[in-house]
Amino acid sequence: MELKLPDGNLKMNIPLVPPALVDYLNNTIPAKSPQKGETLEELQWRGGQRSVVELLQQAVKNQRGDIN
Repeated sequence: MELKLPDGNLKMNIPLVPPALVDYLNNTIPAKSPQKGETLEELQWRGGQRSVVELLQQAVKNQRGDIN
């Protein structure tokens, strides 16, 4: 399966992604607003984790044929 990366130009072949794993990661690493007192480093770290979850969510949608 090919996945279009966020920059819209690159594509790569990825293995099948288990939806249960993505659900687990989505619950473990939820999307949330910056927290008071959070350092820039913490915000960047959390943002990076979340971007991986979102990439995997898109991969699962693509696997199901729901390409949006």
